[in-house]
Amino acid sequence: MLLDAGAQIVGIWRLRATRGEQRLDQPTVSLLTIADGVVVDLEMFHHDTNELRAFLDGSAAGARPAPA
Repeated sequence: MLLDAGAQIVGIWRLRATRGEQRLDQPTVSLLTIADGVVVDLEMFHHDTNELRAFLDGSAAGARPAPA
């Protein structure tokens, strides 16, 4: 859902992602600021930042280089 607030647009949506057996599904709100027809700022507000961080930490684990 998108709500027009003049120079800003509010987006209400679900963030869904999977990685193997790991799943993420949570409501998210985005606040976009528009200037001259271009997005100049984007803020995202997640329902559960701890759940999101745990998912991202697990997703990034394979991409981290081995310690030297």
